[in-house]
Amino acid sequence: MLLNLNLGNVYFDKGKMDSANYYYKKTETIMSTTKTKPETQLAVYDALYKFSTSRNEDSLALLFRERHEDLLYAIMQQRQEQTIYRIQQQYDYENLQNALNKKIILRHRIILVISLLLLLSSVIIMILQLRHKQMREAEAEMRRQIDNLKNDLRESVKTSYLEQELSSRLRLIIAAYRAHKKADDPNKEWSPIVYKLMNGKEKLFDAVLEEMEKVYPSIYTVLRLKYPELNETETRVCLLSFSDLSNSEIAEILEMSKYTIDKNRSKLRDKLHLKPEKMKEQLHKVISH
Repeated sequence: MLLNLNLGNVYFDKGKMDSANYYYKKTETIMSTTKTKPETQLAVYDALYKFSTSRNEDSLALLFRERHEDLLYAIMQQRQEQTIYRIQQQYDYENLQNALNKKIILRHRIILVISLLLLLSSVIIMILQLRHKQMREAEAEMRRQIDNLKNDLRESVKTSYLEQELSSRLRLIIAAYRAHKKADDPNKEWSPIVYKLMNGKEKLFDAVLEEMEKVYPSIYTVLRLKYPELNETETRVCLLSFSDLSNSEIAEILEMSKYTIDKNRSKLRDKLHLKPEKMKEQLHKVISH
């Protein structure tokens, strides 16, 4: 029936009166022969009233309007009676509940006191357990921090030792290179000891780079890839700044003047935003990130 009613409403809204009349008549017939919910009947009478009004069938419109109002009144009266009945039931239930509450109020108070005591005991136990847990976590965290400090200290000592050893080996290479250059015949063959110290390289920078990459693997390649804005000289100056070599020693390795080294160091600091007094430490942080 609802399907026919909805179809009638759709055709009525579209102005197709014949189709709407067909479905409305069908809806009315079904409603008269079957048991229908009052709310559904209200919707049917309202739709028939509007349809009759649009077709100027005043008598039918008045009839459907009266049926709609009578049914609406009956539904409202029924709901009012149901509401009054529910209110009466609720009132009787509350009276019964109040009577029962008066009989067990003492028992409730005793239960409440016992429950509060149990709750207080539980809270105290929970607080003690929480404090014990926090103490264990704090102890574990302290142990982790101590272990981390130990590891950092070992790593720092190891790094410091490697850097000191690297600086010593670099100065030994420089000294061997100087000794070879001060020879009467600079073009003579390298002695086996000096050639070994030079890591098999004839140029001082290549020998130094070979030695540094034993401590900092592929450091030159890393610098070139990470900072392409640095030119060749600036990259080499940056590389040698990792060691404890002086500007004079760096200038000797790169076969440049000390002034040129200072100038390139200044450019390097500007490009990488380094402070002069902490250049080595900051370079280590820059490369490690």
